[in-house]
Amino acid sequence: MKYYFLLLLTSIILFSCKEDKLKPSTLKKVILLEIDYLKNKFEGGKEFSYFTDNSQGSDLPIIVKEYINNTSKRITFLYGDKADTIFDATEIVDGQGEILYPNNFDSYIFYYKLDSYTVSQPSEDFFQILYHDSSDPIPFDSIWKTVSNLKTVESYRNKNPSSKIGLILIRPSLVTQNPGDWKWLLILRE
Repeated sequence: MKYYFLLLLTSIILFSCKEDKLKPSTLKKVILLEIDYLKNKFEGGKEFSYFTDNSQGSDLPIIVKEYINNTSKRITFLYGDKADTIFDATEIVDGQGEILYPNNFDSYIFYYKLDSYTVSQPSEDFFQILYHDSSDPIPFDSIWKTVSNLKTVESYRNKNPSSKIGLILIRPSLVTQNPGDWKWLLILRE
């Protein structure tokens, strides 16, 4: 009986020591929003809330890793102090790459829209271009218009208005005549 009591007491002490790291108020949130390249249509998003981010300033603490061989690229985006993966994908010349992580995005139907207004577009220099390997100009207005009516975007911008907004162009098929699977990705942080 004493053994079980000692085990229970030890377990309580160990779990209580880690409690601060699990409190929602101490978690850092980041959201990844997916937009269709051709249709400029919001398709969904993925919110992460387990990062350690002690960065200062407006730039997002993201490291871009790019692995290239003759016919493909693998692009990984690492976030925060612990360099946690928030996005990982392949791009293949004359083939079909894929998004490896996140496995799926939450559908657009789970994102509430603002009733009668939209979030103002920040200036173009407020976007942090994380990955854009195309010679095509970036349609900042069209991209922002697609997500400017989302309550999530309003919430993130209100909580951290000085943070830059990450912008990524992912092209699973690198054939320029077939941009049907290309995606714009926006990254916002609280």
